[in-house]
Amino acid sequence: MSVFDPSAGLAGAQSRLPSTGHILVRGVEHRAELALLEFNEARHRIQSSLLLLVAGGVLVLFAGFALNILIAAIWWDTPHRVLSIGIAAALQLGAAVAAAIIFRRRLSEPWQPFEATFEQLRQDAHAIRETLKPHS
Repeated sequence: MSVFDPSAGLAGAQSRLPSTGHILVRGVEHRAELALLEFNEARHRIQSSLLLLVAGGVLVLFAGFALNILIAAIWWDTPHRVLSIGIAAALQLGAAVAAAIIFRRRLSEPWQPFEATFEQLRQDAHAIRETLKPHS
């Protein structure tokens, strides 16, 4: 007997409604749990990336200041002090550009939050279409 069998009558359809409703509610609950899990993973990834970015930036600034002071102290009594500080600044600028390129690559990596949730919803939609398709 098909779910859409007109000969089953209204009584048969009414008897199946509570179990169908329960299945639907449990399916929605499972999908919501999956979406929440993926949301928390995405939030954690973003938070950790920002924390690393800020910590790295602060540490690079401190190291740059210390390096500049060291270079200035070492070369101060020579005629090449400006050249040495300029070379240090150029090296620091090159390191900053390299870090920016690496960060940009990380941001451009294929990453799709909620991928598993969307895949599960696609499978659900396909299963519902197959179930509701009239059988000949």
